[in-house]
Amino acid sequence: MEQLMFQTPILDWNDVLSAAKYWVQVSTDSLFSTFILNDSSSTGSQFSVTPGKLNYNTKYYWRVYARNVNGWGTPSLVFKFTTIPGQLIKINLNVLVEGFYNPITNQMTRKDTVIVYLCQSISPYNKIDSAVASIDSNLFTGLLHFKCSDRNIFYSCKTL
Repeated sequence: MEQLMFQTPILDWNDVLSAAKYWVQVSTDSLFSTFILNDSSSTGSQFSVTPGKLNYNTKYYWRVYARNVNGWGTPSLVFKFTTIPGQLIKINLNVLVEGFYNPITNQMTRKDTVIVYLCQSISPYNKIDSAVASIDSNLFTGLLHFKCSDRNIFYSCKTL
């Protein structure tokens, strides 16, 4: 059965008796000739896919191997899911761009455009999405729309 998931899914499977580790593989190919994710570090029966690893509107296949004292077992059944765009995040940003602000008139001398990156809130702070906004010279605000987001993830923003 195919599922629809955000780009940061939690892959969940049944525990295997006496398993010490699990090896998770994710691919866009049902034969797993290439891997999007190939991780053997999981010690539990769930795996959270790191933001930025998966594209939206893409079909993925995944399977898992269990390891016990005798080594790696055979692969599980192959599961599949298709990613869907996350919730649209709108941020109303207040900013004073250095060099454009005039403290005497309390205005910016002209409008400016900023690029803001939505990043993971934990190291290595991978970029998830970006948005561009024109900063209003009187109100110092700009509205940003991020499309690739998941409400279950915390993000940080970085401007350039």
